[in-house]
Amino acid sequence: MVNLPKIYIICGSLFAFGVIENLFVFYHTKTSYLQKIRSNYTLAFINAISINSMFIFLLTWITTKPVFSGIIPLCIPNPHIQFLISFLLLDFFMYTWHRLMHEVPWGWKFHQVHHSELNLNTSSSFRFHSIEIFTSKILQLGWIWLLGIDLEFYFFYEIIFIVIVLFQHSNIAVPFCLDKIMSYVIVTPNFHRIHHSQNGYEANSNYSSVLSLWDFVFRTFKWHKNPLLIQIGMVEYPQQKNTLQLLKMPFTKKKGR
Repeated sequence: MVNLPKIYIICGSLFAFGVIENLFVFYHTKTSYLQKIRSNYTLAFINAISINSMFIFLLTWITTKPVFSGIIPLCIPNPHIQFLISFLLLDFFMYTWHRLMHEVPWGWKFHQVHHSELNLNTSSSFRFHSIEIFTSKILQLGWIWLLGIDLEFYFFYEIIFIVIVLFQHSNIAVPFCLDKIMSYVIVTPNFHRIHHSQNGYEANSNYSSVLSLWDFVFRTFKWHKNPLLIQIGMVEYPQQKNTLQLLKMPFTKKKGR
């Protein structure tokens, strides 16, 4: 039952952001919306069927095993503080994982599938190679088990995570000043667009997923004065890719920046 609100919120967010990004467009392109989203949603379906369903099963199993309660419950008795710490540490994991995907050559081979996106939109949130998703989920399971993060705490974070990630990848033209104010708390479209720049110096920044504070703390934050000038994608992959080409991409010779 805990998954039902998550499904409703995700579907509602997908619909809402999808409509808004077509009404208030940031990047104008000649590519049809269907062409932009087709491969990404196919990848999303493959990953959901092959990996996410397995992850939910394993997550439920490890969080109900009484062998080890985890570090957080052992050290912090207050459930409200447990929730806050759990949220922060889950978000810190995502920052660290994302940064490693850029800095470790093996990780970048697979993460370039995400960065080869030419037209950022809500579906770009799902444009990840299955091996990257599988590896991240396995490591995240270990993190959750070690810390003893409550299942409900995780699902709450996951809902917020997905909504923010959909928002930050969307092609919504958020007013510049409003976007910048929000970016001091959460990852916004303009905050994240520089991360998808073809310029490697710009792209190797702004790794945060939900809370932008990690980029400020670890000094990986960059801001672009005119996000419309950011060239999205990778120069190594100037053409749209279908799903099969995206899955084969890490095994080709091109590795990008």
